[in-house]
Amino acid sequence: MKPDTIPVHLQCMSHEHLAIIDMQKGFLEDKDPEEVFRVTAVIQSLLQTARENNIPVTFTMFPEEKLGEILNELNPQDNEIIIKDDTSAFASEEFTDRTKNAETLLIVGCNLHACIRLTVRDAVTHNMKVIVFDNAVLADTYYPEHNIGTWIEFFWKPSVHVQAYNENLFGTFD
Repeated sequence: MKPDTIPVHLQCMSHEHLAIIDMQKGFLEDKDPEEVFRVTAVIQSLLQTARENNIPVTFTMFPEEKLGEILNELNPQDNEIIIKDDTSAFASEEFTDRTKNAETLLIVGCNLHACIRLTVRDAVTHNMKVIVFDNAVLADTYYPEHNIGTWIEFFWKPSVHVQAYNENLFGTFD
């Protein structure tokens, strides 16, 4: 996906924050390499667009050595990385502080069934709108049936704040 294919309203929002969740090498080892490559390319494009438009970016990661670093291909800047010790990014006081002025949280990354789901839940409790790019998230290998559409249907149908953009970025899942 090229930056110019990102919906115009995402390119000019004034109070958004891009959260890249747990794209650590250890989490990606058991995933389909082609899927990891595809998702990484989409995240790279979103990341480039965010940086070009001065949209704040935060990478989250767990401190465990066995999980390793964030993928080199994503080129995280030192000031963009926070260490968390729980599944939701909001469990980190630093993440909460960084996103306190955000109206919309844009979410991509790894571990849809846990870390992304709980970060979405907490963003909604912080009265944020949430956009999850379903072509830029990886589900857990143990839950292959989890895709963003069924996940939002199950967990967030009552909430008008959570949207998922499909692969072509046209429309949303209700």
